[in-house]
Amino acid sequence: MTEKKRTSRRLQHAARERMKATGEKYTTALQAVIDAPPLPSTASPADLRENLTSSPGEDHASDDAHAHD
Repeated sequence: MTEKKRTSRRLQHAARERMKATGEKYTTALQAVIDAPPLPSTASPADLRENLTSSPGEDHASDDAHAHD
């Protein structure tokens, strides 16, 4: 017994947007959205925090203080 899963709201929305943009039928647009490669994931919040707190090559006062001791 094979049951089809429901189409997610995200895919439905993307298919409707594609339908408006291209004039395709809904089923054609939906299949194109499903077959499209997934978008790259965004960086995790931890990665973003790390990037905000330090920049490569940035000199920190604490690093300079230890270097002169």
